[in-house]
Amino acid sequence: MAQYMHLGVPVTKPQPGEVYSPEMKLFLTDPKDHPYQYECLRFEPDSQMPEDLKKYPHVAYKVEDLAAELKGCDRIVMQPAQVSPTTKIAFAWRDGVLFELMECSE
Repeated sequence: MAQYMHLGVPVTKPQPGEVYSPEMKLFLTDPKDHPYQYECLRFEPDSQMPEDLKKYPHVAYKVEDLAAELKGCDRIVMQPAQVSPTTKIAFAWRDGVLFELMECSE
């Protein structure tokens, strides 16, 4: 069963508490710091992240089997990537919504 994690929204102005990810050329906030689990993403102009992530909000869910979940999606925007020793993520469109799917081993 999928578990809601956060709503991610691209922004253009600096946000309180944002941190920088040099690998993604992206500033982001921690959704745990917002009462509605809201994440702001501010991309550098030369960020290589997919254009859909730069333009559209996404809804993130923790899933048990990332590969199985991706099979039901309409289009994969970002292939699975290991973002920490315990977390793998992917971004995909399904039913007109951009999702971040997260598989966590903890």
